[in-house]
Amino acid sequence: MKANRSCRRPEPQPKGPVRPTFTGPAANSNRELPRPTCQPSSIEEAVLAARRFLADYLIFGKHATCELLELRERPATAKGIYRAMELLAEISYRLQVNSGYLGVDRVRWLEQRGLCLSRESNTLQKNKKARQQRRFHDGDEIREFDLHVKVSDSTHCDLCTRIYFEVDERTWQIRIGWIGRHL
Repeated sequence: MKANRSCRRPEPQPKGPVRPTFTGPAANSNRELPRPTCQPSSIEEAVLAARRFLADYLIFGKHATCELLELRERPATAKGIYRAMELLAEISYRLQVNSGYLGVDRVRWLEQRGLCLSRESNTLQKNKKARQQRRFHDGDEIREFDLHVKVSDSTHCDLCTRIYFEVDERTWQIRIGWIGRHL
């Protein structure tokens, strides 16, 4: 099956130093992860930093970043995207260290840390065309995504940013299928 988007733009190149906020699974699982130190100045820089520094925790599908240029550039959106991906990486880290155990539902864990999450409505889940729009490459294959982070909300579609993701139950990594405008 084909994904709903095609990507024809080259991979962005780094514009400056961006430090990761944490590294691979620690020997001591009770170690707290540092606070964010990355303050990206653009959406593209935020995604590039996440791909570079959070690669042990996040798997990006082939089409995950195809529509970044469609988003209206705002510093708050760039920081929000990076912060959301840091939290997705952190939950992956904690799942890896604790063999999938968090002590609380994954959605609730992310919401307790400030992420606004949503699933598609029953109406959209039953709509074949709407379901097709939410089929993305997950790093290995094309599949339907439902759970997403609402990075920003607005009445204007290019300010309404979403990150569609799923937890890989085998590796505890987060598969990101889409970063872009509200679909």
